Order: sequence, then structure tokens, then C-alpha cells
Amino acid sequence: MKCPHCQSLLAANTARCPGCGFCEQALSSYLGDQWVRLERLTDRAHALPMADSQRLLHQMDAFERQFPQVFLAIYIGSLPPLLNPVELGMWLLNHGAFSTHQFAKRNEYGMVCTLDPAAQRFGFAVGYALEKVLPEPTLERISLEMKEHLAQGHLAAALEGLLARLERIYRRHGQPQSAQLEEAILPGRAGNPRDFGLTPLRQGHQSKAPTETSSPHHS
Repeated sequence: MKCPHCQSLLAANTARCPGCGFCEQALSSYLGDQWVRLERLTDRAHALPMADSQRLLHQMDAFERQFPQVFLAIYIGSLPPLLNPVELGMWLLNHGAFSTHQFAKRNEYGMVCTLDPAAQRFGFAVGYALEKVLPEPTLERISLEMKEHLAQGHLAAALEGLLARLERIYRRHGQPQSAQLEEAILPGRAGNPRDFGLTPLRQGHQSKAPTETSSPHHS
């Protein structure tokens, strides 16, 4: 696995990155500890035309019927410089309540694709139960395929290709084994999930505004 902040390679079950000091708890202090509703497709940037959104949702319906034990959530929106797509995706896995019309799904079987179209940044956060099915080399290949579409301005094609690739991978591997997610809180940064168009399910920790000294920097 890689550190969500600096992208350094980490050993399994590493709680804190030895390079930059990042840990999962920092995300809770940045965005709060409240749970939010995690939709299959959140287009905060209004980057997808209606026809593309509907076609993608139909493809996601078929995906969920094939693999009811897992889920994919896609978030499209502008992110602040202090937050990268993988970090937001990890926070959503830990604090997002994802459900279908039939039943709620366990987040350790989830994958979140977060994409900032204006900055041409995107990344994946993968639940612990899927890490063996979606190791870093596999995610890198998926990233290369998406970059080719995005470089040509084909956002919908990039996301449809992501779904198609995941379908092939999951068919090969079958049902993954379960694993346990961890949650914690550590002061560090500040933000509000409402800024990203996310709806809290209950009132929780309200974080303070970010400060230059407490906020890590991205290159």
C-alpha cells in the first residue's frame, strides 16, 4: 500500500507513515468524525452531462447486481490544495454510509474513486478486504487507463472503463475475505464535509479552520 499523503510505499498495517507522519486519524480532525451519506455517484463539479450520468448509473446498477457484496462510489468535485483525492477517498470509506435499495454495505468491501476534473487529479481508496484483490500494481494500471481517457477530455469513458476493469478483476477473484476497518481522531487539519457536497447523517465533531502550521503541503 501507499501513503495517501506522500505516496511512499508502506508495509501492511502501518499506522503512521514514517516519511511524512500521515495517519488515518488526521482525516477525522480535518473533516470531522460525523458520518455522511455516500452516494454511488456524486458529481459536485457538474462535470458529467445528464446522459453520461444516467448511462454510468445504469452500468453501476449492473455492477452491483453482479457483485452485491462490494461497492464502488465515485466522487467528482474540486478539492482544496491541502486535501488530495486519496485522502478524501479514505475519509469517505471510514465515514461514509453507503447503501442500496436492498441493504447497507460494509465499507471494508468498498472502493472510492475521487476525481478533481479542474486540477486533473484523481485517486482510489480501497477497503481493507479488497487490498489483496486490488494491490498497488493493479491500481496503477487502472490509473494509466483512466489518464488516457482524461487527457482527451473523456471523463465518462474513463469512469465506464474503471467499472469494466473492476468487473473483470472481481470475476477472476470471486468473493473477497473480510477485514476490519479502524477509526480514530487526531488533531491536525480542519475542514467541513458540507464543503464537498456531503450530507452528515448526525452531528459530530466540528473541526476548526485549517492553519498553515498544522496543514501538510502537497507538491
